[in-house]
Amino acid sequence: MKIHSFFFLLMFFYLPTSFQNSVDSEQKIEGLSTCDIDNVSFKGDEELVYKVYYNWGIMWLNAAEVVFKVKEKRDGYHITAVGKTLSSYEWLYEVNDRYEAFIDKETLLPIWSLKEVKENNYTQYEKMVFNQSTGTVVSTKGKTKKDAVSKTIAISDCAHDVLSILYFIRNYPFKSFKSGQSFPVNVFLDRETNNLTAKYNGVKKKQEIKGMGKFNTYLISPGTIEGKVFDKGNTMKMYLSEDANHIPLLIETKLSVGSVKVALKSYKNLRYPLNSKIE
Repeated sequence: MKIHSFFFLLMFFYLPTSFQNSVDSEQKIEGLSTCDIDNVSFKGDEELVYKVYYNWGIMWLNAAEVVFKVKEKRDGYHITAVGKTLSSYEWLYEVNDRYEAFIDKETLLPIWSLKEVKENNYTQYEKMVFNQSTGTVVSTKGKTKKDAVSKTIAISDCAHDVLSILYFIRNYPFKSFKSGQSFPVNVFLDRETNNLTAKYNGVKKKQEIKGMGKFNTYLISPGTIEGKVFDKGNTMKMYLSEDANHIPLLIETKLSVGSVKVALKSYKNLRYPLNSKIE
């Protein structure tokens, strides 16, 4: 499994395959838009750092780290996510992945996004320029920037990339959700629009976050479908802080071989106090 496929998991609401989209329509949350939302959860200069743990057999290996940063500009937010293997594991599999997105300050929809993947001898480059008014995106993609080829693709209304959807969903009013309700996750990836859903599973109290303490959390469960990475029927668990920041604290999921945990390591410049921490 290429580790960059796991870093998509850390974007929280997209998988290399797709989320389950067969949720009972009666459970869906009415009036929830993917086209625009007020930013009430994050601010400029926010930084979130995560440890990535891989498990094979009885061994848990802290093998990688991912850093998310937000920079506020006059008309938008510049978001970056950089994933790297720790130096002690580079002999096994070296990863240096970078994702960027510039999102509109008023709608939190993407204006452009960038992906640069470097993993051992594997490389991939893609820049996407979104035109929400015309319903198109220009995708410039190749093994490297030098050999990338551009293609204009029609997109559904209000399509997100993997970074913008994370920060968009952090602004959903989870406090008003009912357990079992689903919410939309529309993501443009691999030159396709994916109209997907995820499920809210209520509040989980006193959730242990390794190295950080115990937190009250909102539990989100995107479904997965079987393939090279996930077993049939596997469900990922994502824990968001039960406070106004809605930051991801922990992700747990099983893979076809082994399992993975992603745990918050540190944070800076949150918009609000991290009141979800109780111990």
